[in-house]
Amino acid sequence: MSGFSQTCVVRGRPGRFVLVLVAEGLETCIVRAVGEANGKEELVKTSDVSDIQSRSATTSKPIQVASPETSLFRECLEELRRQSGAHAKWESMQSLLLQFAFTRMRETPGGYEGEVFKDRDNRKYPDLKKEEHYVANLFHEARQNNHGLLMIGDEEYWLLGFEWPNQGGNAEKKRRADLVGMKLDGGLVIFECKLGANADPPAIAFAEGLDYASHLVRSDNAAKIAAGFRKWRNKRGQLIPTSFAGVVPKDNVAVSVILLAEDQYYEKHKESMTSIPTSYAGIAVSMGMAVCDFLSPTASWYHRTTS
Repeated sequence: MSGFSQTCVVRGRPGRFVLVLVAEGLETCIVRAVGEANGKEELVKTSDVSDIQSRSATTSKPIQVASPETSLFRECLEELRRQSGAHAKWESMQSLLLQFAFTRMRETPGGYEGEVFKDRDNRKYPDLKKEEHYVANLFHEARQNNHGLLMIGDEEYWLLGFEWPNQGGNAEKKRRADLVGMKLDGGLVIFECKLGANADPPAIAFAEGLDYASHLVRSDNAAKIAAGFRKWRNKRGQLIPTSFAGVVPKDNVAVSVILLAEDQYYEKHKESMTSIPTSYAGIAVSMGMAVCDFLSPTASWYHRTTS
């Protein structure tokens, strides 16, 4: 089958539109009707485009040829021309594409259909058999021995929870941020955690962390995090670090993504990693790699990029 030869839009009664895709060489075309009010979709088939056109003639607006949606590449092209012109580099394009992708997801309406801020204060794994067990152990070690704080060098991060869902619904509930914390400025921190034997190189780890981060800062999810935080913080006997006494999650502060891994992980992947690509730097306030054994609430910086 060859590609689609044309794209038309039939506009009918208020609140609905029909997107008509006409495929070359096919006897039928597919009409996708989307109910804008409820987001549901239905498929209608017709054997002749003229049928669609005749139906369109009875509506208040005629068929219009839809202009293609502006792609990330087009946005990138225009920005490169504006910023760099003849001096544009591949690295600049990579950086812009990542920033545009992050921003587009952040600004997309909606969010996870369930609760995002998961209270994990009582979820423990006595036997450290899996990666997520070590992550939970680090969270509880911080609560028990350091007032809920993870220290990376001399910087404090208040750990809020682990295994937070952030996108879709029940089918996507396993897409969870490994560990979530907060900085002193109220910015969220997403920790992507890896044990030494993990086969995913840092590039994949950061892509995963950025995916979770871009969803967690969507407006609906941010509102759920704020509400969940208030409830969690106000629990009787809750641990509140002195330095975070008046700090709350803020959706107007850029997120940070930190790869938290055992030293063996970095040794294992050293050939595929020299540093954090500068193309990541504009997406978050800070991105870093830190060494942690997941047995105590302390870590040390392996590498860091600050925009």
